[in-house]
Amino acid sequence: NCSRPSSNQEDVKGQEDVKALSPIHLYSLIWNHLHQKQYSIKTSLPLLIPGNTTVSVSIHSLPVTSNEHSPCQLALQLLEWVEGSTMASRPSIPIETLLEAGTYLAKVCIALDDLTITNPTAKLTADRYHAWDGKHTLDLQEYVQYIDNDERRALVQSVLHDFKRDLVDDTEKPDFRMGILQGDFNDANIILNDAGNVAGVIDFGDT
Repeated sequence: NCSRPSSNQEDVKGQEDVKALSPIHLYSLIWNHLHQKQYSIKTSLPLLIPGNTTVSVSIHSLPVTSNEHSPCQLALQLLEWVEGSTMASRPSIPIETLLEAGTYLAKVCIALDDLTITNPTAKLTADRYHAWDGKHTLDLQEYVQYIDNDERRALVQSVLHDFKRDLVDDTEKPDFRMGILQGDFNDANIILNDAGNVAGVIDFGDT
């Protein structure tokens, strides 16, 4: 995860005409931004609802895992297919492909840095509370008690302790770079073509 320093949050809040989007509309904004020619990044694009010329999101009542909350009103969005197969599905990956994936991530990073800096609406929306955000790592402390395995629970507690000591309480720690990022760049979300080259990246749900 990487990004250049974003513009000052107070500057964004001070602009009264800036309004936050819903997360699903933020994703659409990100995808369209990444598809600009100067970035050469392939990812899913939202598709319009059949029969509609302007809307790509629809609301449906669907069953969910929790019986108590099922059915639930959900926002759905149809996305363009990214041709290829996931890196995770390949039996072996050459080192050159891993290098290319890292280079591709850097391109995504730079493009999202530009979005963070130039689009106050996107930045304001992305500043919402997100449980996967690294700065909220210590929020996991209240759930550690539910880990049944003593060894695993001790391991998690050790990581949280070191995180707090080295990254929260250390007055000499460096300032972390902050901004919009693709928070789930792994082999299940990296798409390769038949030649084994990186063809795109998917799944911006943790952005």
